[in-house]
Amino acid sequence: MERENVVIGTAGHIDHGKTALVKLLTGVDTDRLKEEKERGISIDLGFARLRLPSGIEAGIVDVPGHERFVRNMLAGAAGIDIVLFVVAADEGVMPQTSEHLEIVDILRVQGGVVALTKIDLVDDAWIEMVSFDVSSLMKGTVLEKAPIVPVSSNTGKGKEETLKALDDVARGVRRRVEHGAVRLPVDRVFTVEGFGTVVTGTLWSGRVKTGDSLEVLPSRTRVRARNIQVFGEDVPEALPGQRVAVALHGIPREKMTRGDWVVTPDIVSPTSIVDARFDLLKDVPRALKTRTRIRFHLGASEIIGRIHFLDREELVPGQSAFAQLRLEFPAIAFEGDRFVIRSYSPQITIGGGTILVPHASKHRRKDRSILDFLSLVEGGSPLEKIEHAIRGRREKGTPVSELSQLSGVAVSETEEPLKELTQAGSVRKIGSALFHQDTLDALKSNIEDCLRDYQQRHKLRWGMTKGELRNRFASVSGELFSALMEALSAEGKLFVREDKCRLDTPDITFPPEEARLKRETERRLLDAGFNVPHLKELASSDTTERIVDVLQILIEEGRIVKVTSELYFHSEKISEAEDLLKSFLSKKGQMQVTDFKDLIKATRKYAVPLLEYFDRKGVTKRRGDTRVLA
Repeated sequence: MERENVVIGTAGHIDHGKTALVKLLTGVDTDRLKEEKERGISIDLGFARLRLPSGIEAGIVDVPGHERFVRNMLAGAAGIDIVLFVVAADEGVMPQTSEHLEIVDILRVQGGVVALTKIDLVDDAWIEMVSFDVSSLMKGTVLEKAPIVPVSSNTGKGKEETLKALDDVARGVRRRVEHGAVRLPVDRVFTVEGFGTVVTGTLWSGRVKTGDSLEVLPSRTRVRARNIQVFGEDVPEALPGQRVAVALHGIPREKMTRGDWVVTPDIVSPTSIVDARFDLLKDVPRALKTRTRIRFHLGASEIIGRIHFLDREELVPGQSAFAQLRLEFPAIAFEGDRFVIRSYSPQITIGGGTILVPHASKHRRKDRSILDFLSLVEGGSPLEKIEHAIRGRREKGTPVSELSQLSGVAVSETEEPLKELTQAGSVRKIGSALFHQDTLDALKSNIEDCLRDYQQRHKLRWGMTKGELRNRFASVSGELFSALMEALSAEGKLFVREDKCRLDTPDITFPPEEARLKRETERRLLDAGFNVPHLKELASSDTTERIVDVLQILIEEGRIVKVTSELYFHSEKISEAEDLLKSFLSKKGQMQVTDFKDLIKATRKYAVPLLEYFDRKGVTKRRGDTRVLA
């Protein structure tokens, strides 16, 4: 699909004429540093604007060729769509020619043009020979079918042919995601008077508008886009695929560095462990052992870490394997991102690959379930990836806003599979999170088992309190717990009475012995009047636990009232005491404890708790040593 703007990156050996070729095509000298001018080589990234013949707007990233500055080259190469690969006709293929080609191939750059520069220094026969060598080198890489265009930056010969070749390739470049999250890998940071901190980079996805709220990662700093420029011109909005400069409000220059990211707030979190498919280059001199220290390059960042193979002890050159990268500093990664690996020392490119799981946990080697999962992530359909991601989150749920990140499916491709899974009953949305039906069924079964076990152990109790049941499932969110309870109620399995839950039936069938104990306990309390036995006395003929269960049943049936943890009175006696109390206070206005003792014909140890009960109930109010009607 045709794009209106693309990013072109140069690549090639030191002093092969990359910067001179960019100047020929654009009129811009991208050697911006004094040291670069003095040494005649590119040390850091340079940028230029180029309008191709068809009208496509292109930004050119001119990268350094010296082996000491390959890190800088990687910072620029990460965001390019196509490559302008430069080989000097007078020297041919050189060491950085091969390494840059390996990097371009690892990053799966969509295509490119090979420019055979300095043709004014050699004859036609030499050009033909070097072209053959270059063509042989490109075989089996993303540039295998790239056109080779002879050009001279001194004479201008081949300029139009180079522009046309770039235009042809650019028209076939895939569109970047315009409506997704903003992802801007920072390759330069500097300050501009009046604007403060300014960052530059290639906008990988999303759109950035002046005034937008953004987040700098990995520092998690909230910022605002104060001003936006594309090649020195103020614009209200930057589009994906453009080289942009963004002035940020809310962060000082010293708090940012190359390798940071500017993103949509809360769309992604930093990670130190990623699962990936890793390819070891065939020309690497020796096998790579698991736990080897490496340099991980993603976007414009370089992070030290170790590579752990998940199915073997070592990887031989030219082979591929699932690997886990454990990093010493947080990275910002999405599923599908391409990365480059360089050896820790000496620093040479040894391979690269694709991020499969951006936020992974440590795995044991040769864990079949993990290997099967990574195979699914790598080759499964969007629907399979989404379902697996949601199922894997279990009771934690998958926030809708994080579905793309967790499943590795582009935001634009999640709607239809999710709709299909929902309609099939495989996935359900509760609140703002998604849950697999297998998880919900398992949780409901666990709740049923918990209640059945409780009812088996406490046959005299109507049910378990909601609070106690909730505590048994503390790892489940309140929203999910409520949904599970509602589902069980709708299925006719769960019954709720005030704050208690019961399974299967709302009625209790008492065994004969328990029924006898219940009748006897109620009769003892009624016959005792206001001089009731304490709990330990009630339990003298049975176990305390059974008596407590019987008392609770009588309370729930409204037959007795719990006044203190030790004293229980029959409901008829409580009503009688309340009537006596109100009648006395209506006539006398106030009451002493001794007055109440005489009324109910009980000792102080019963009178005081009963008066305090009526205070709590709101029948009376205490004033000093007396009571009045509330």
